[in-house]
Amino acid sequence: MGVSFRISVLSLVATIVLAACGGRQATQLLPQAANHGHPAAQRGRQAIPFVRPVDLGRRAASGRVSAVVLLRYNHQAELDRLVANLVGVPNPHYLTRGEFAGRFAPTPGQQQRAIDVLRANGFAIDKTFPNRTTLDVSATTSNFERFFATEIHDFDQGTYGPRYANVTPIRIPRELNGYVAAVTARNVVLRHPDLIVVKSPPNATPQRPDETPDTAANFVKNPGFEAGKLPPWSGTLCRTKSTSPPASIQKLHPHSGTFDAYAGTYTNQKEPQALDAVCQVVTLPHAAKVKFFTWGVSNDSKGVYQFAGIYDATTGKPIKQFYKGNVNSKKWAAHSADLSAYAGDKVYLAFGVYGVAKHKGKVIGLFVDDVTLTGVPLPATLPCPTPSTNPTPTPNYAPNDGWGPQSVENGFCMPVNYGYDGTGETAGIVIDSEVSSGDLASYLAQFKIDRTGSLNYVLIDGAAAANDTEGEATLDIETLASLAPGANIIVYVTGDLSDVHIEDAYQSALTDTHRVGVVNSSFGGCEDGGGAGGFDATSNAIAQQGAAEGMTFAASSGDQGADCYNGQPKFPFGTQGPASGPYFVAVGGTQSTVPWAAAVGDYCAYDVPGKITNPTVWNDCVGAAGGGVSRQWPLPSYQNGLTSATMRSVPDIALPAAFDGFCFNGPCDYPVSALTFSMVWGTSWSSPIYVAMQTEINQACGSPQWGIATIYNGFKAQSYHHFIDVTNGNNQWDTSSAGSTKYYAAAQGFDEVSGIGVPMGMVLATDRCNKPALSRRSR
Repeated sequence: MGVSFRISVLSLVATIVLAACGGRQATQLLPQAANHGHPAAQRGRQAIPFVRPVDLGRRAASGRVSAVVLLRYNHQAELDRLVANLVGVPNPHYLTRGEFAGRFAPTPGQQQRAIDVLRANGFAIDKTFPNRTTLDVSATTSNFERFFATEIHDFDQGTYGPRYANVTPIRIPRELNGYVAAVTARNVVLRHPDLIVVKSPPNATPQRPDETPDTAANFVKNPGFEAGKLPPWSGTLCRTKSTSPPASIQKLHPHSGTFDAYAGTYTNQKEPQALDAVCQVVTLPHAAKVKFFTWGVSNDSKGVYQFAGIYDATTGKPIKQFYKGNVNSKKWAAHSADLSAYAGDKVYLAFGVYGVAKHKGKVIGLFVDDVTLTGVPLPATLPCPTPSTNPTPTPNYAPNDGWGPQSVENGFCMPVNYGYDGTGETAGIVIDSEVSSGDLASYLAQFKIDRTGSLNYVLIDGAAAANDTEGEATLDIETLASLAPGANIIVYVTGDLSDVHIEDAYQSALTDTHRVGVVNSSFGGCEDGGGAGGFDATSNAIAQQGAAEGMTFAASSGDQGADCYNGQPKFPFGTQGPASGPYFVAVGGTQSTVPWAAAVGDYCAYDVPGKITNPTVWNDCVGAAGGGVSRQWPLPSYQNGLTSATMRSVPDIALPAAFDGFCFNGPCDYPVSALTFSMVWGTSWSSPIYVAMQTEINQACGSPQWGIATIYNGFKAQSYHHFIDVTNGNNQWDTSSAGSTKYYAAAQGFDEVSGIGVPMGMVLATDRCNKPALSRRSR
């Protein structure tokens, strides 16, 4: 959502009805946004423009209309209670997909009854889903209007092309009333990404990111044995009862330098009995990788071998063998292994042989040299940042002075710093395009991130594969890929952000065989009322099913403060969907208390914040964090006692929404990276930060956890032990707009602009699943 040009929608029905009054005249569907004094052309600013739909009048009777039909759940009241009870219990029971389908989903007979009625009235059934929750249908305009008692108009939406939408409310006919809850029949694009991209000024000075040192530290001491003696290596700790001399330092053909080490037997000696090795006690860092060189010696082939591996330093039990061979070498061989799954483990790093002592006159041995163990140091203590007493670290900057990923990891206690990088988990992103592979590779290379998770795309409703032209897909994917480098990512590409395509993307994620745990939505549009023709009703119903199964849907709260309706007299303020849905985690925005952005003439000038201190509500000359009180959803039980409002309060939490550095339309390689790296403002950044955090919490817990339960259980159990309370600032964005006379201010405790506050990821994971920092993922 280009904040400067964010054009908000009224209630869809009210807005389009007003548009329809002009017959076939070119009546604009939505009001023009106010000019807030910082147009996109200034300072390299790239706002995403909203293209105003123009009503072209009634759609031809023979035209086709595609729609999403939401079927009613069975036992809805019981389902509501089940999901509500997930909050407030320490170990909630989540349903399997089969359990949900058996109790709450429409039965096959109910689904078929709806299909039969629709077909009898001229509808084609274009797609069904395994959970029997929605149907994709299509019909001629005349059939659609007759059956659902509505009126369909064509709209011209500029670069989005021809569109259509119902301009009067959809009414569910009597024969479907017991089976259908809502119908979405518009493809006008009313949802917009929550970001604004800013390029560096042309006189920027390139600099290298300082997230990690250029030379990786070696966690092994005396790695090449060049101390001229074995310690801190040992030749006696890692051996069983042996008949051969213990491992020792040697000068025989070293790989480099003067010395190497040898474990095993020599000519005319008995072989070792079982294990004989040279080893060193190490604590494995995050993203641990080991490299080493071996030279094998052997004339025995029966039940013996050379090896490298790790053993538990407390019990001596084997953990992982990452090299095994039986070779008689005439040269050095290089090896490497990924030990990232064992981050935080105290182990023996061992190189040696397994022999059989009764094999007389046989030799099995191993030379080893130049052992390198690299990775990211794990924090020594768990305590996470708190305001004033323990401020978050000085940012680690991207080449253009934007924040790099390690700033977020260190500043907000991300579980990735404690051994949980998302390995084994799958996260989803719903967005309209793909990231350029070159941009993603440049971004990860700049910050020396070794990504192990996969990245795949699912094209929704015939969308074409196309690289991002606006920045949102790039921001979402780079943020999630860098903060949770072990997680698998599936991007559900919609082609555009029209309602029907988003709903189908949500359904695809919900039913995906890859078992997606968390889904990101960095977009939104003003609430539509949640009625029979509402996007909000359908998306929220899908998210409720996800919640019952332990799946989290997250959405950004918006970038225009409480001014969602852009000063319209009927709806002067409001919140945006899908974030306002009570089964979505709504993510608001913060910034540093250090002032860094101010209006200067027609553009924003910014200063690099020196410290990421106690965050304040994001509100500057670019935009302001979305937040407020829903006008369509009642207050959910998990917010009881936190607010005086009687309706759903948004957001639930808040995370940084300003000053991110990301690679968009690169290449972004040094030394030109300061010119091609971009910065972004908006809750579009906040949301994927949270999605990465929740994905890592799921890994720590060993199974998906509904984010609302994780957040509110943690808060109600421990209050601000798990969060930083945001007490400064408000979201009054544009005082020239009538809508901004309504705004919300941060205060001590829960508020309608920052929610609970900033979550501390590893603390939530520790309390939620009793998993301590530095513990490895169960094997």
